[in-house]
Amino acid sequence: ELDEAATKLAYYYQQTYDLKENDLMGIMMDTSNWSLLGILSILKSGAGYVPIDLSLPKERQLYMVQEANVKCLLIESSSLFDVIDFSVPVFSIDIQYADIQALPQDVTFTSLATEETTAYVVYTSGTTGQPKGVQVSHKNLVDYYEGLEAKISISANKSFGLMSSLSADLGNTVLYGSLLSGGCLHLF
Repeated sequence: ELDEAATKLAYYYQQTYDLKENDLMGIMMDTSNWSLLGILSILKSGAGYVPIDLSLPKERQLYMVQEANVKCLLIESSSLFDVIDFSVPVFSIDIQYADIQALPQDVTFTSLATEETTAYVVYTSGTTGQPKGVQVSHKNLVDYYEGLEAKISISANKSFGLMSSLSADLGNTVLYGSLLSGGCLHLF
């Protein structure tokens, strides 16, 4: 079900936002089933994602959206009025997903993802000035996972608890540690 939903969304993103290789989509949500679906569908489309923490000041959120040149910002409807003046298309996943469910089950498209394309961009804290975006490719992500497997046998874990923000490295360690090893992911 998750794969089918992510495929439909990925297809929709490609058609609606004219995604090209290494394009970025922002994702500004708390950790939830919606944010997980958002991440997987963005990756499946071939775009990369930029996690933007809801607790950041609005000026910083806007800076990240503009600096990363995101093609679309994924949110939940509770944040709609927080992003209304961001001048970027917004996709409210908890409301608009109903439209996506109407797509045929067998949509086909070609993912733009390769080992060299961007999986996500995480921003530094910006304590010495403006935050900087650090680009992580699909290959970097797999190498990181393989390093975790070599050092701590992360695949031996069968249950993972995601408590950290998706915009932090620890959040990505838990998220991809579970997804790439087949473990059960618990969202807190």
